[in-house]
Amino acid sequence: MKLLRGLRREVTHGGVVPHGWQMAWYEPRRRTGVYYPRPLNWLLQAVREFIYRVQLAVHAPRLECAQGVYEAYDVAGWLEEGPEPGKEN
Repeated sequence: MKLLRGLRREVTHGGVVPHGWQMAWYEPRRRTGVYYPRPLNWLLQAVREFIYRVQLAVHAPRLECAQGVYEAYDVAGWLEEGPEPGKEN
């Protein structure tokens, strides 16, 4: 991990990007672009996206919770009957 830290460049607005480096991701709160050398950039971008999607899946509500939310929303039974009463398609 220390090796990757040495290859990492963080550049803010107006900064100079080293030749041959591409942005792997952007951190909006810090207004900083994180840059790595070209082939490594694609790999780290994919790893970051994979980790993000796994975290979404792990923290998503279970099916039973989602069904409870659906039933709470369908208090008047409108979802099963079609459009809301008084509204036309």
